[in-house]
Amino acid sequence: MGNGAALLIFESHSGNRSRIPDIVRFHKARHEFAPMDKGRMFAGDSPRNCCLVIKAQRGDLIVIAEPRRQGLLLDWLLVRVGEDFVPQISEEGRKPSYLEIHEMLSNKKARQSESLTLTDGDLRRLFQAEVPAWLKSILAAQLDGWRERDPAAFVNFTPSTPDPGDFERCATASPSIMLERWKDLLDERLLGRCIKQSPAGAVRYALTDIPDQLREDYLFENAAIAISVCQAELWETDWCICAQALPKETYELRMSLSSRKRAYILATLYEILWMLPFANPSPGERKEILESILDHPDVWLSLHQSSFGRMFTKLDKLASISPGLPEINSLRFHRNEEVRNRIHDYIASQL
Repeated sequence: MGNGAALLIFESHSGNRSRIPDIVRFHKARHEFAPMDKGRMFAGDSPRNCCLVIKAQRGDLIVIAEPRRQGLLLDWLLVRVGEDFVPQISEEGRKPSYLEIHEMLSNKKARQSESLTLTDGDLRRLFQAEVPAWLKSILAAQLDGWRERDPAAFVNFTPSTPDPGDFERCATASPSIMLERWKDLLDERLLGRCIKQSPAGAVRYALTDIPDQLREDYLFENAAIAISVCQAELWETDWCICAQALPKETYELRMSLSSRKRAYILATLYEILWMLPFANPSPGERKEILESILDHPDVWLSLHQSSFGRMFTKLDKLASISPGLPEINSLRFHRNEEVRNRIHDYIASQL
């Protein structure tokens, strides 16, 4: 699976209808006694025919608990993951204590590692993989069961396109996953419903399909997703919304963007970042803002009611930034006629 990890899949035929097998991974980690990750169980035609899935690294310990066919007792199996990822049985028949597990992991052979939680991506990869016949039948039966009882899980993990007849149920159960995996197959009605039911999913997977009347609210509520996942799809004015929602995070991203997008961010954020006493911008930040105004005066005007007077008054009051004669003269001879007209209006207002 990359990063020195692998998916281990164990076949299980034991268990009764009231209990299911369980699998956990123990690993060595600094400052933790016996850190543990839980695996997953997938069932075939009955809980007695199932597989246990865990993500692990070399040197980890795997503990499996299988309910016996009769009674309430459990059969225990402790295995260590070998260098070739082949599990090596260490002990069976009894439940190992946490102290015993800690001592086994404390030896020099065990590597320190982080938690390896099974992700949706890991499991999708499993359901899409070429696997042995015994495992294929179990996974297929699990998908069939989900299709009937849990359409959200079904649409999340199925490797093949759901039948059109399943789209309605799946869109209701998991609109975000439908947008992620099957958006291009949705008709206009189902696409609109998924977008309305999952604003976060819409921003992450269907930003360009969000209706204009919903876009601003969706972006403000899910700005963290927008600036981390879909920067390339954000309109220039979208950055104003993200800046209002997440001022610090958006400001820190500005240098990775075009100077024009940066202008929208700066023209929005100076009112937020430096309005408090003793929080004025540094000389470098003042210079950056003045250069942004000269490079993109139309952007700054668009966010200040087309008024340099309003803009400069607020900049002076909130961020202690005032244009000098060089900046005024540069704007007087700007190539954009509207900019020239607005700066002349400003000069006239100062006489």
